Amino acid sequence: MEAAEITATAGLVAVIIAAIGLAATAIYRIGKLTEATNRLPNEMQGEFQSIRVEIQRIYDRIEQNEHLTDQRFRRNEELIRHNEELIRSEGERTREQIRNLHQAIMSHSHDEDGSVIFRIPPPEPDEQ
Repeated sequence: MEAAEITATAGLVAVIIAAIGLAATAIYRIGKLTEATNRLPNEMQGEFQSIRVEIQRIYDRIEQNEHLTDQRFRRNEELIRHNEELIRSEGERTREQIRNLHQAIMSHSHDEDGSVIFRIPPPEPDEQ
């Protein structure tokens, strides 16, 4: 064997070893990708389940907030009705006091020395 043949054979062997190494690496990577691809549906299932749980928590909080909002709304309506009733009763009381003051003003007069003279019963508003 001559040097050229030995070099060619060594080069061929090196190419074959490199091809085997590349094939082994490719097979290893394909195996890893296949394994990851097979794991992906299970991982996605877990992620989807986590998302469903979180969405349910959000819906539960929304429902709870709606319930609290309804309670607060009803309570506010009760307070408004109560305040309206207070305003009505205070308004009536104020009108009564005004009527009493009006009657007091209408039912008195002053004599020459400034003394107050009350007339009983007080005159009607149109008598003045």
